[in-house]
Amino acid sequence: MSSSEELYKKLHQQNVRHRQDQNAWNELLKEKEGLLAETRSITNFRQYYTRWIKTEEGKAVKAKLFTTQNGQCFKCRGTLLGKGEDGSAIEHSEVHHLAPLALLQKYADAHPEVELSELQVFVTTELYLRLVHPKCNKQLGEMVGNLPDLNFLHDFIQEIR
Repeated sequence: MSSSEELYKKLHQQNVRHRQDQNAWNELLKEKEGLLAETRSITNFRQYYTRWIKTEEGKAVKAKLFTTQNGQCFKCRGTLLGKGEDGSAIEHSEVHHLAPLALLQKYADAHPEVELSELQVFVTTELYLRLVHPKCNKQLGEMVGNLPDLNFLHDFIQEIR
């Protein structure tokens, strides 16, 4: 084999390795973008809750809240059942978070050292959820529940005022 053929072979091998490295790099970039998108959706507590409430677990927790609250709104104590167009009983409620999602989001953004899993508990755990009428939920707004576990949010409200 001549020296020019050897040189050509080495250059070809380097070119192949370069393309393989470039393809591997592009795959890593795609994977990173996917992970970042997933992380953004997980750290958005509203999206996290919206996905969760549609799961079997979310539906079960909502049904348990309905039973625990005897079908009554947490705020006004009115019935959470209404009449459908066909006369059947339908549930007429929303889930109120004692740790409001928007406030949790602000807290997470201001305290990146806090593990998200520590805050997600407040989004999906029955202890921190109440069923209310849609109108009552709007009236409650971002009111933080009066539970010892939520004192960090009461303190945070004072910090940001």
